Order: sequence, then structure tokens, then C-alpha cells
Amino acid sequence: MTSRPHSALDRFDRWTARDLPLHIYRHDEEWVCFQARSGDTHLFDLLPGTLLELLREGAFSSGELARELRARFDFEEGFDLAEYIDEVLWKFEQHALIRPVT
Repeated sequence: MTSRPHSALDRFDRWTARDLPLHIYRHDEEWVCFQARSGDTHLFDLLPGTLLELLREGAFSSGELARELRARFDFEEGFDLAEYIDEVLWKFEQHALIRPVT
């Protein structure tokens, strides 16, 4: 398991995308996201892009996100989807793309 610093992920169960100007361009299995307020550009592959797309639609827990991804994609046996989702959410949080839902 990858070690990450403590974050809001440790205190909240549900997440959604921040309500901010975010321009998303999808090309095949890649997403380019431009955050107008900060001027940051983020590049995502298929799974993180899909997670961000879901979080822009509403609030989800990690378990709900895992169910959504399993319904859309086939994963290799042994792939730790829960850990993967937590790592992506942590990165999204670090880049101010998501916020906790209280």
C-alpha cells in the first residue's frame, strides 16, 4: 500500500467536484482539464478521468465510486481498486479539484 500524508480523506466519507470553472477536453482515453481560477492544467488517463466525471455529477463515497467503475470496466484479479480510488481522490484533493460533502 502506498503511504500518503493524512488528509481530509481521513475525515470525510463522501466527495464531489468543486464548483469552479473547470474545462474538460476528452480525447479517446485521455482527459485534459484546465482549471481557470488557478491556471493549472491536469492530464488524466481513463480511470481518473472517469472518476472526475462522476464527481462532477454528484457526491460519492469511495465504495460507490468503486461500484460505478466496476460496472463500466473489467479489472484484473487482485487489482486493489479501493486503494487506487483513495490515491486518486488524494491527488484530486491536493489539486483542489474535489471537496468533502458534509
